[in-house]
Amino acid sequence: MEQPSSQQEETKSLTLPTIPLTQRSLCETCKNIDLDSIFRMEISSYNGKLLLNLGATLEQLEASPCSLCNLFGSVAASPRATDESSTRAVECHLYAFSAKRTFLRDHTSFLDTTLLGIGNVAAWDTKKAKLTEEGCFNKTGYLCSLDSKIEQPHITVRQLSLGYFDTNFAKCCIEDCEKNHARCKPRKRIQDSVRFLKVIDCKTGRVVPAPAECKYVALSYVWGPPPAAGRSEPFDKSRSVLDGCPKVITDSIYVASALNFEYAEDTHRQIRQMNQIYMKAEKTIIAATGEDSHHGLPGIRGTLRKPQPSLKSGKHTLISTLPHPATTIGYSKWATRGWTYQEVIFSRKRLVFTDRQVFFECNTGHCPESLQVIVPSNNMLDEEPLMCKDGAFFFKTPEAHPLSIMLYVSNFSKRELTFPEDRLNAIAGIFRVAEESENPVYQIKGVPLLPPDWLPPYIREFDYVMIQPTPKECFLVGLTWYHSAPDRETAGNQASWTWAGWNGQVSDYLLGVPDRETSSNQQYSQLSQVDVFLEIQAGEPLYFHRWRELS
Repeated sequence: MEQPSSQQEETKSLTLPTIPLTQRSLCETCKNIDLDSIFRMEISSYNGKLLLNLGATLEQLEASPCSLCNLFGSVAASPRATDESSTRAVECHLYAFSAKRTFLRDHTSFLDTTLLGIGNVAAWDTKKAKLTEEGCFNKTGYLCSLDSKIEQPHITVRQLSLGYFDTNFAKCCIEDCEKNHARCKPRKRIQDSVRFLKVIDCKTGRVVPAPAECKYVALSYVWGPPPAAGRSEPFDKSRSVLDGCPKVITDSIYVASALNFEYAEDTHRQIRQMNQIYMKAEKTIIAATGEDSHHGLPGIRGTLRKPQPSLKSGKHTLISTLPHPATTIGYSKWATRGWTYQEVIFSRKRLVFTDRQVFFECNTGHCPESLQVIVPSNNMLDEEPLMCKDGAFFFKTPEAHPLSIMLYVSNFSKRELTFPEDRLNAIAGIFRVAEESENPVYQIKGVPLLPPDWLPPYIREFDYVMIQPTPKECFLVGLTWYHSAPDRETAGNQASWTWAGWNGQVSDYLLGVPDRETSSNQQYSQLSQVDVFLEIQAGEPLYFHRWRELS
């Protein structure tokens, strides 16, 4: 599994060369842009500053003979629009932003860096001097000027190789997380060990029983279509599982070894323990790229990444920060698959490979490979990963709040499954964790029974005593799910009264939860008039127990 040193040196050199610009290669507008003055600006507003009208549409920037216009076109952002052609026909403008206010939660002692953003005029409200759609520049990224003469700690951009991922970036992120992030420790209620866990030995490639106190890396990737019937071969324990294995797995084993891990885990054969497996994993390698498991990890063993826009103009080397991870990962096939949802939810430290760069995201923050902090030390420049705010995965703790269970159901329900009958199995781990939380949320066929303590109480009419809703009433509240958009197509073999029996995204809100305009008395008086009968397969009735009997 070791990569030959000659190949490693060759792939390291596959950075996108910067294109030197001359005054003759610039249009009149770009000749008059004073980059020196712009990058000396101090931007105090979170909304940035509008600099000038470039006088060209996105299409004109892309087709221009001016190299700087081409660069601007490659990172130009547009707000959402129902008609994409209408936004492409609007002239683009140049903006300046603060790197600290764009990427960080708090204002650190770093020297601020000015960033350039290119967007059409529809993205800017001239009266309020602010962006009409915050985050529209996250879709394409910003431009930064590399300056090696700055002698104070500052944020800058790392120029990435097309064919080589530097594992030192991952090691630094992991080390910082383990030292400083209490939120990223293992969950309290997780069992000491996963039963009958099988792992891949990274040295031999064989599947072996997990040793005691096994520290392993978990894998998350798009499986792709199932193998044709009749093609499976008997499993040979003595043979390396990597023989004829998809490239995404062999690449992941290579990365795990480079990060000094002896074992990796692939849940393909251990689906029933997915939540525990990913919770226990030291790291999870996520392949948010490609259409199937044969694509491989970009930057690893010959799989190339997409180029990072970069140009040299005078003393300025302009280079793209690349899009925000939420954008890059959100457009991937991996983000559409149902089984990958709970894999990322239960992971504590995630190393996400995309077609542009690698992201490290833990439960505290995220570090893009393209961003770094330069810290002068002993007449040298140390490069450190930049821990940023708001990563790609916003909701990672289904046990934290009972009323949030439908948020996870909603996010999961918009994903796709090869076999619709897997809908409940592919989210079973999330329900299992919710059941084991301090405020248990039970479920019947995916319909949640919210804890009565978390629903508004109501006043009993004959003695005016405040009482909590019954399990039956809580279940009826759970039945008030609805689709965000109409979808009449059934899915799999699930019952019609559960969201799992239908295709389409479910709302994260239950209509039966009393709101400010509806009193809980009125709500539950209606529910108390409804009888619920559940019948198991043998024809026997299933009764609602008292809450103390459910625990």
